[in-house]
Amino acid sequence: MSYCILFADDDQATVESLRPLLQQEGYDVLTATDGEEALSVLRQFPVDLVLLDLKMPKRNGVEVLRSLREDLHLTTPVVIFSHVLDWEKERQQVKALMQRHGECHQFLKPVEPDDLLRGLADILHQRHNTPP
Repeated sequence: MSYCILFADDDQATVESLRPLLQQEGYDVLTATDGEEALSVLRQFPVDLVLLDLKMPKRNGVEVLRSLREDLHLTTPVVIFSHVLDWEKERQQVKALMQRHGECHQFLKPVEPDDLLRGLADILHQRHNTPP
């Protein structure tokens, strides 16, 4: 089964380095460089997982997560993918949203690509009740 991932991150170098790895694993990858674009993609395309940076222009990751859950009513798994300093600053808001809206995971940048790939595979297989 092929899964579709939305990779929402304004750091093009990060996206360009990880997108080929995700595609090699068989994922279809959509990208967004800001929060507004991420929400636009989510309104148009069904995705199986959102890889979400917290610090983006137009709408930050916390606002995207809130809209994803409260406005769009989507239960798509979300993986927060951000730097340690960003995560610490936004941690309480994200934690509150996670408690209210369920499934949300985190990986802190920089991450070993193999760790990220393994984590995403585990989340998707668990979500869809398929063997890894």
